[in-house]
Amino acid sequence: MKDAIVVAMVLGRELRDAADNEVAGIEASIGAIRGHMLHAHSADFDVESFDTAVERGRRGDLGW
Repeated sequence: MKDAIVVAMVLGRELRDAADNEVAGIEASIGAIRGHMLHAHSADFDVESFDTAVERGRRGDLGW
C-alpha cells in the first residue's frame, strides 16, 4: 500500500506540471494503478488515502 501511495503522489505531481496532451495518459496510469489495487489488494487498499495522495501531489505537498 505504501508504494501505491508514493506513486499516486508522484503521478499527482506529474498532473500538476503536465502539458495538455499528457494529462490523459497520466490519468490513465492513475486509474490503472487504482484498479489493480482494488482488484488484487482490496483487503489492504485504502481508496481514500490513494485519492488524497493524488491530490497532495497535485498541490505539490509531497512531504519530502
